[in-house]
Amino acid sequence: MGKKKKDKVKPQLLKGFRDLMPRDMIAWEQMLKTIRDCFELRGFLPFRTATIETAETLLGPHYNEDSLAELFGFCGPDDVNMSLRYEFTLSLARFVAATPDLPLPFRGYQYGPVWRVDKPGPGRYREFTQCDIDIVGTSNLLADAEIIATMVSTFEDLGINNFVVRYAHRKILNGLIQHAGISDEQGPDTMRVIDKLEKQGRKAVIDELGPGRVDQSGDKIKGLGLESNQISTIEEFLDIASDNSINPIPLVEKMLDGNKTACEGIEDIRQIQAHLKGMGTDPTKLKHDLYSGNRTANPCCFVHDPDRRKVITNVVGWNPCFAYMSVIQTKGRTL
Repeated sequence: MGKKKKDKVKPQLLKGFRDLMPRDMIAWEQMLKTIRDCFELRGFLPFRTATIETAETLLGPHYNEDSLAELFGFCGPDDVNMSLRYEFTLSLARFVAATPDLPLPFRGYQYGPVWRVDKPGPGRYREFTQCDIDIVGTSNLLADAEIIATMVSTFEDLGINNFVVRYAHRKILNGLIQHAGISDEQGPDTMRVIDKLEKQGRKAVIDELGPGRVDQSGDKIKGLGLESNQISTIEEFLDIASDNSINPIPLVEKMLDGNKTACEGIEDIRQIQAHLKGMGTDPTKLKHDLYSGNRTANPCCFVHDPDRRKVITNVVGWNPCFAYMSVIQTKGRTL
């Protein structure tokens, strides 16, 4: 006998998606209005990018079908591979590169849904909202300070008081990688493992930098196989980074022995801190971290609960879009 044909459709919500009741939407819209008002008061203008991008924009020119399957990707009209966006950074890069008459520096903000195929979990959805502020077309570190200060102001305007914005500079970690004698090929993987410090703990990180480890589920995690002296250098760095009773910058400068890349990052951080002080940003809401917990951001910011002494969520952050623009044709524009 054949399978019985269904007469009705089951009202089933997909995993990782959610509906919002009117009471939730009212609160949601009030929150967004507060955020918009804060951004616009500080000179950011609204703009919007497309929710669907070409696969090339999101994955680069040499993507394959497997990488497209990791997104909400599909073959659309005219046999063009495309995908729902998974963040705003690449859309921003495409937007700026494709708009030669856009005045620079450009100060804008946008918000809207993004989609990721990640496994759903507590507080983790496959469809969620991102809200971005961007300053494009300047290398002045005042822009970085403005982003941080706006983040602080936004949370304060929303009535959220128990938070700390943590910021870091990738150049300091790059300098550590160079000083430890770790190859360029292993550098990104080393940062990826260090990123796990708060979630996995120090022992797990050190094991994964070396021979490998077994996670809580019993799965074997392959190690990077770094040399013992390279791991010792990273441990010394983590000792300094984890000591909240000291100013880590002078110790890191001494440890990294004048590494040019790290020194550039440290000087940038000092300038950003000076700008934040001049803006009157509450210093109790700021914390400089030597490692970011986000290997792609430069700098990056987190919000955590000081009383619980751990990160609740990475709710804010920003990426330099010029790295992505290097593979996007810019119509003759110099950026």
